[in-house]
Amino acid sequence: MLLAARALANLVDVLPSSCSAVVHYGAIQCFCARLLTIEYMDLAEQSLQALKKISLEHPTACLRAGALMAVLSYLDFFSTGVQVHRHSMSLQSSDVLTALHMLCTLCFHLHLFPHGGHCLFVL
Repeated sequence: MLLAARALANLVDVLPSSCSAVVHYGAIQCFCARLLTIEYMDLAEQSLQALKKISLEHPTACLRAGALMAVLSYLDFFSTGVQVHRHSMSLQSSDVLTALHMLCTLCFHLHLFPHGGHCLFVL
């Protein structure tokens, strides 16, 4: 599974036009499932990186598949470098509201998410 996740992440990274096919065949749901049931940390980190690359091309598909909740569920397990998100995007979707409670909780844990207040301001 790790090699398959790595292959898909590299494919999307090198050939962004392949993102549509990867999304069409259900890779987002598979990556989310790997994040929600972490058995192997390497596979979870690779899934997180793949979702990051896919979300650049298909953010709405990621939201609809529940990627936001999957990523936020285990935010404290991943390294700070993986947690940093440099691009802000305005989202107009009810799917974001399901993650709002978790975002509020993270705002109070400043050691995990030092700029949590900024995220709520953007939302």
